[in-house]
Amino acid sequence: MLTVEAVERQVLVYSSTDLRTWEHLSTVGPVGPTGVVWECPDLIPLAVDGRPDEVRWVLLLSTNPISDVQDPDGSSMSYLVGDFDGSVFTPERAELQRLDHGRDFYAAVGFDRAPDGEAVILGWMGNWRYAADLPASPWRGAMSLPRRLSLTTVDGEQRLVQEPPAFVRERLAAIDPTTVAVSSDAVDLGLEGDGVVELRWDPSVTGELRLRLTADTDGAVLIVHDPATASLSVTRSGGAMDTVHPDFASTSIVPLVGDRPARLLLSLDGPLLELFVDGGLATVSDLVILGSGRPTLSLASERASPVSVAVAVLDRAPATDQVHALA
Repeated sequence: MLTVEAVERQVLVYSSTDLRTWEHLSTVGPVGPTGVVWECPDLIPLAVDGRPDEVRWVLLLSTNPISDVQDPDGSSMSYLVGDFDGSVFTPERAELQRLDHGRDFYAAVGFDRAPDGEAVILGWMGNWRYAADLPASPWRGAMSLPRRLSLTTVDGEQRLVQEPPAFVRERLAAIDPTTVAVSSDAVDLGLEGDGVVELRWDPSVTGELRLRLTADTDGAVLIVHDPATASLSVTRSGGAMDTVHPDFASTSIVPLVGDRPARLLLSLDGPLLELFVDGGLATVSDLVILGSGRPTLSLASERASPVSVAVAVLDRAPATDQVHALA
């Protein structure tokens, strides 16, 4: 059993033979930023690069600021990769890695015995910095998409990969993507409803790629993929965002890995926006206030180039569910 000493920023490992008497085996931490509490620990074994004979353990942590100086970023999640011998977890490096680069992914833990032996987590899409200020009609609070976890090696280090659930991957695999000619003049793609959009392009050809997501409010989300700075930024702005809380409008920065073809999967479910970058090497989860109207995704690039686009509409009514390519 994993527990936390929240203020001390420690994870404590206990064992028991009867679930009544518990023995303390080891302690992890403190590491990382001060002025936060630790919550919701989980410890998950994952094969490195799919090799079952090479397993590392991933310790998940949620952290929330408690200092007198209010951190505008609020809640976030991190992880450590290491070894676990059944009693002691030994991290490979004493530095927390950001699990999700957005503002609204917290308190995720894994499922035991998920189908096909997959490691699956589910997170709360919220942030204690402004959770009490979010609109409460018709509802407040939601969970993320389930995420399948794996480990891959990047520049000699193990990185956590998060992928959307199987039904999303299966529906996208059944779609013949459409090639869209993108240039400095924005191309507007009208989305028919909630669903997922997968984009693929060559950054060495497009240069900077800008995506803008809007609907029927003055709120907007701007996603900028910049190969010159090896970064992806996600900015939510506009009056609809500003009125939620002074710290709601924000920009999240994701460092990109190496020089490679770009792949971005965007999931929009009402106010829930989740981005899976480069096959899940990085994720960004944000609440967005776009309204209930038909969303529009605008694409513009630094240089004229083709972008592959596929859309899976995930209709709320199963009987009319449909999958199609964007025309």
